[in-house]
Amino acid sequence: VNRPLLIKGGAMHLEAMSWSDYRHLLADLGNEVVQAAPVPYSKNMGLSGGTEAPLAELLSSPKVWRSEEPTAGVLEPSAAPSYIFDASVLRRRRDLVKRATVLGTAYMERHMSHVRVPQFAVGFRGAGAPMHTHHAALNASFAGKKRWFLCPPEVASWSLDPVSGWMDREHFQSQRDSGLLLELEQEPGDLLFVPEGWGHATILESYAVGVA
Repeated sequence: VNRPLLIKGGAMHLEAMSWSDYRHLLADLGNEVVQAAPVPYSKNMGLSGGTEAPLAELLSSPKVWRSEEPTAGVLEPSAAPSYIFDASVLRRRRDLVKRATVLGTAYMERHMSHVRVPQFAVGFRGAGAPMHTHHAALNASFAGKKRWFLCPPEVASWSLDPVSGWMDREHFQSQRDSGLLLELEQEPGDLLFVPEGWGHATILESYAVGVA
C-alpha cells in the first residue's frame, strides 16, 4: 500500500486506550521527564523554545495547556503551544511498550527489518507537527481529535515552523486548492498508516494523546 490508510477503530484493542483517561495517563507516565516544543524535537534541530520536564508538570504549563474552547474568555499566550512529542520515554518504560504496540511481535519479526519503540505524543488544541517526511509509520490515537495534512512524495517538503504558521502561508493554500493536499481527521481509537516518503503535518483540534 503506497497511500495513506485510515483504519477506523483500528487501535481500540490496545491497552494504551486507557490513557484516554487523564488519571490513568498520569498514573503511568506523570513523573516521567518528556520533551515539549512548538516544533517536535526542536532541540535536536538546533531550534529554540523546547523544554524538558515531568509530564504532569508540562500538562499544566501555560506553554502547553490550552482551553478546549477558544472563545471561553481565557487569556492564552499568543505563541504556538508546545507539543509533547517524545521518543525516549517508552524506551525507558519498557513495561508500557506492549500496551501501545500496534503490531504483534511474531508479525514484526517475520515481516519487518526495523521497528522503533513508539513515540509518545500529547498536547492541546493548536499544537502539532509541521510538514515533514520519514519512513513508513503507524499512528494510533487514544484521545482527542487530530487533523492530518498529507501529500505524495513528489510534492513533499520540510518545514521548521510551527504548524499554525505554515497553515497561514500561501504555499499551504495553493497546495490545498490544487487537490494535492489530502486532509483527514483522526479520532480516538483510529489507526493511520502513512507510507514512506509521504509528507505530513498535523494539528490538534482538542486535547489529544497518541503514539507513532
